[in-house]
Amino acid sequence: MYVIGLGNPGLSYKKTRHNAGFMFIDHMRAIGRPKRLCNSYLYKGNSKIEGFVKPMTYMNLSGNAVKCLLDKHKLNKDELIICHDDLDLPLGTLRIKNGGGSGGHKGLESIMENIGSNSFLRLRIGISKVNSIATIDYVLQDFSGNELETLNKTFIIAKNAIYDIINIGVSKAQTKYNRRAYE
Repeated sequence: MYVIGLGNPGLSYKKTRHNAGFMFIDHMRAIGRPKRLCNSYLYKGNSKIEGFVKPMTYMNLSGNAVKCLLDKHKLNKDELIICHDDLDLPLGTLRIKNGGGSGGHKGLESIMENIGSNSFLRLRIGISKVNSIATIDYVLQDFSGNELETLNKTFIIAKNAIYDIINIGVSKAQTKYNRRAYE
């Protein structure tokens, strides 16, 4: 199993809402130097997770890195969990989803286009939505201090969700995690 967080490389994006996937990978992985592979940083995993991945292709081209990873490691799309920000969920909320549309998320669209399927597992990380701000401007804003606190609490639960997906299965993990906000 590979856990792939979506985001944008570079310091200017480090704490933006669109980088919730990268931030979660930083929370999940053990300290260590990443290996460069498929235009991604690949961090060594553990007994349950083979690796933690941060594509360095920028969000809108994430599918290039994911497809390369699938090909190089001869993986099936069922061996991936894609972790990404989701505007349609309130901050502090998680959703485990298998398949479905992109919801307008360009990173997911890129993955779907490159692997030829929308049938892959996702961990959706709520970032809320503010209708008075254009979506592109909103997702590229930094989280506030209070929002980061909520997000870090959410990441603790999300880490448990990842291991429950592996240990008890997707359906039971969805029942356990998809109904709550973690503020």
